[in-house]
Amino acid sequence: MFDIHSHILPEVDDGAPDMETSIMLCQGLVELGFKGVYATSHIISDTYPNSEEKLKDSFDSLKKEIEKHRINLSIGLAAEYFLDESVLNKINNDIQLLSFPNKGLLVEYSYSQEPEKITELTFPVQLQDYTLVLAHPERYNYWQGNLVQYERLKDIGFAFQMNALSLTEYYGKQVKDTANQLLKAGMIDYIGTDIHHERHLNALLKYFGKTGIQDLIETYSLKNNQFEIA
Repeated sequence: MFDIHSHILPEVDDGAPDMETSIMLCQGLVELGFKGVYATSHIISDTYPNSEEKLKDSFDSLKKEIEKHRINLSIGLAAEYFLDESVLNKINNDIQLLSFPNKGLLVEYSYSQEPEKITELTFPVQLQDYTLVLAHPERYNYWQGNLVQYERLKDIGFAFQMNALSLTEYYGKQVKDTANQLLKAGMIDYIGTDIHHERHLNALLKYFGKTGIQDLIETYSLKNNQFEIA
């Protein structure tokens, strides 16, 4: 199975602060049962203004270290884009976005402020044949409990990626309740770890062990196993 949301690249965002941590997280993903992972570092214009080239350089360095340590984990490169005007500016400037092989584009919104003009920002991206994959929809408190709003996002064309730890109370009870609601409604397409640090890893191992995430994928017919590393 493939993890499609992780922050394993060193020294680029609020994920792994150094290569040693990156390697530790990759070893932990293998222990969780993953055979592949996409590195999806933040690209946020005012907080983590990473360029695609910078992330490629970090990715190449991590890939070499994984091979050096003989970790049985394939890695691919994508990114987690904050969906605002900066994404459209990149498209207008012919910058190739870091996406999954099927042009799935992992995107996020603010946790505190509901986005405005959703279709005005999503439609131009979709015109470039990207499929928008919304990261952790269960964590946006302004939508929690509002299944109609989630249905509207689905109608716009979003796929949903849920965080595994959202099914525990790691982020709180309301996130857990929303995650279960979306999962049981058949609205979740992918599960991801969104792993940033050792605390995430320890919690994931505690709650899911070696087979728990794979069991969820099979039980709810999630699409993680359809991924490959290009």
